[in-house]
Amino acid sequence: MIFNKRQTVNIIGYQDDSDRVLRNLVKSEYVQFIDARKEIEKRVDILKEAKDIIKIYTNNNNLIEDTKRKLDAIIKILDMKLVLPKNQKVEEYDFNKDIEKINEIYREILDKNNALLKLKNELEDLKKLKEYLTVSKDVSENIDSLINMNYIRFKAGKLIKYSMDKMKKNYENIAAIIFKVYENKDEAFLFILIPEVMELEVNRVLNSLNFEEYKFEMGSAKCFKEYLEALKNRIEILNNNIMSLNDELLVIKEKLYKDIIKYKLHLNIEMQMEKIKSNVIMINNFFIIAASISKGKKKAVESLLEPFNERLIVNYCNN
Repeated sequence: MIFNKRQTVNIIGYQDDSDRVLRNLVKSEYVQFIDARKEIEKRVDILKEAKDIIKIYTNNNNLIEDTKRKLDAIIKILDMKLVLPKNQKVEEYDFNKDIEKINEIYREILDKNNALLKLKNELEDLKKLKEYLTVSKDVSENIDSLINMNYIRFKAGKLIKYSMDKMKKNYENIAAIIFKVYENKDEAFLFILIPEVMELEVNRVLNSLNFEEYKFEMGSAKCFKEYLEALKNRIEILNNNIMSLNDELLVIKEKLYKDIIKYKLHLNIEMQMEKIKSNVIMINNFFIIAASISKGKKKAVESLLEPFNERLIVNYCNN
């Protein structure tokens, strides 16, 4: 039976270099981190008397989790099917700059996605309204009379079920005539007739109920046919706007694909670092990392530390 002999290595360096050194070591599959406090105390008696100056590496769990949430949201919204390369060499990076860029992308993508969802919801509702108006036999005459009423404001929109129930209970206090066009288990679509002199007051009530008004250009519509035409025009505009936003998101997706893979790789490294930071200790302006490595991989590990050679003390111990 062949035993894979391992040895312990203690790495001491300046605190300013701690993230970069740890990041390089995390990339290696040959390094197993161990508790630096226990390891050093076992070998250096003076540290047993200096417990007050030994501190644990500060973690960034909240920041990492927030960044992960935003990056995951970007990937989901853009419907990205990421293929992360295996064993790819990851160049040195500044994770703070990654976070800034991820936040910037997240805000842009979220704004566009929210706008897209709003347009899609309105489109769905107006399609339902158009279908209802088209198939209802008696609606034409009613709409004609509503549109041609003088000194009356005409509104169309929807309320969620809770607000609709609340309106029913206080209907006598609302200075308007309300027609329920259709409803389902979640919401109701309404036509509302408001006397001009009461418009401000009724609008205040509707706002308190979170009434979602759908405004579309009726122009000089004087009859049901013209009203339906205005509705069709709004639906066409919505379809065009949705298509335009989808195209914009597709362009962003293609443009950012490689960057998102890079940020995902970096984030995975940072998450690994967070898991092992409790094993790293800080003493004044220095850090101490303790790890176990395969003796046969010593040179591979040393190559990871090479950029910091002049600023590190590396001590190999016989277990």
